[in-house]
Amino acid sequence: MRFGYLMFIGLMFAGVSAQADVGLCLKNLPDMIKTDSQEEAFIFKKSSRPDSFQIVVESDTKQNYYQTYHNEVCFAKVALLETDMGRLTNTKIKRYAKEASSFQITGQDRAEIEKERFFYTMGVEQDQTNVLMVTGFNNRILQVRMTCQAMTSLEKKENRRMTVHWAKELAKNLLNAVKNCK
Repeated sequence: MRFGYLMFIGLMFAGVSAQADVGLCLKNLPDMIKTDSQEEAFIFKKSSRPDSFQIVVESDTKQNYYQTYHNEVCFAKVALLETDMGRLTNTKIKRYAKEASSFQITGQDRAEIEKERFFYTMGVEQDQTNVLMVTGFNNRILQVRMTCQAMTSLEKKENRRMTVHWAKELAKNLLNAVKNCK
C-alpha cells in the first residue's frame, strides 16, 4: 500500500516535471529567426510583450504552450498543443488544420519540412493573408499560425506565396528545437 502511494506521487511529479520541461523548452526558443532574406524587415523576432509566451492549462495533465514572433510584415503564433486524438495520422492532422482555421479557407496543401509532413490552410482577405500550418509528433501538434499584411507591390498570388514561404521558414527553424522538448 505504501509503495503504491509513493509510486503514485512519483508519477504525478514526473508528469508535472515533463510539462515544465516542455514549457521551458518552448520559452527558450530563439529570440530571432532569420529567413532566407537578409533584409532586417523579414527577420522574425520574439515579441517583447509580457503575454508573448503563454501556458494554457486545459486540465491537470494537459497544457498547451504558445510563443509569438513578428517581423515588419507578419505576426506568427507558434503553439505546441497536447491532443487526445490518439495516434496522430495524416488524416487527423489534415482535418485538424481545417477545423482549427479561424479564417475563410481559400486553399489547402501540404509540405515536407525537415522530414516532417505539414498540412496547411490559407485564407486571403483584402489586406492580409493567413496561413495555419500543422504537424504532429509525440501526441502533440506543432502549429504555426501566421498573418501577413498584403504588400501593395505584390499581386494577391505573390502575397499568398510569400506568407506560405515565411510560415515554412519559421516551422523549419523551430521544428528541431520543439521536437526535442520532452
